[in-house]
Amino acid sequence: GDLNSPGGTVIRAGGNVAINDYAGASLHILAGGSVDVNSATVTTAAQNTALGENTLQETIALSDGTTVEVAGAVQPTIDIRAGMPGTTSSGNPSGNSSGNGSNADINATKLLIDAPNGLIILNNQFELGPTTGDINITGTAIGDGVLIGNVAGRGGAIFLQSQNNVTVLGALVFANSAEQAGTVFIAADDDVRFITLCDSGFSPTGVFSSPATLGTIGGDSGNVRIRANNLDFSDGAFISTSAFQVSGNAGDIIIDVAETARFDGVGIDPTTRLPFAVSGALTKVGNSGC
Repeated sequence: GDLNSPGGTVIRAGGNVAINDYAGASLHILAGGSVDVNSATVTTAAQNTALGENTLQETIALSDGTTVEVAGAVQPTIDIRAGMPGTTSSGNPSGNSSGNGSNADINATKLLIDAPNGLIILNNQFELGPTTGDINITGTAIGDGVLIGNVAGRGGAIFLQSQNNVTVLGALVFANSAEQAGTVFIAADDDVRFITLCDSGFSPTGVFSSPATLGTIGGDSGNVRIRANNLDFSDGAFISTSAFQVSGNAGDIIIDVAETARFDGVGIDPTTRLPFAVSGALTKVGNSGC
């Protein structure tokens, strides 16, 4: 079903969770099974907060040993965790909860924070979890994906961490802002794949952290880091941390792949190959990233 919560929402379920559309303040979903969200739009941090009821404050460890502070009352947050061990149903009963959870997949079409300094974290990488799963972001229209975008303030951060695969089909992952673009970190024990869905009409596909607007002042890009066993960017999918503004600095692209990395771009003319990745300031002022 649909859910609108101007104060913020915490959903806990021992099994699977499915939500069609969510709109409101910070959203936290903790599930023992899978999580399916068609779309979620968060515009503010949680209001009139009560820890455990409509917001959470926790520290989450990432696979590289760093930690992320989740505080839905402090910053606009979309926090989705699947396959969590020991999760029982409680909190906000909205949405559909079912079963004991046969997998820990996280499936979404569009997750958007339309506010400065947002945080999006999707995580099913729990060593003691009862199931394993993938993270799948599948676009159905231009502009779908995992997005932090606002013309003011800082861009925040996006973390996608999967025990199996991260697959992005016909969608974007970006953390943008006019002041300072955000950080994107993607980690998978198996594969990370970005694939443009050419058969259903061209939709930009890729991951980037860049200033949101063209201009003459400021606007640094953020960094993009990907860790995986195998990496695949196909059919023109791209990575970019370019700085489009005159004095902006480009960010770093850091790729850590254990086995194989494949980058395949294709243009309108099949004999012309488009670049799969761009990282660099587009003017002579500012510094390029790695």
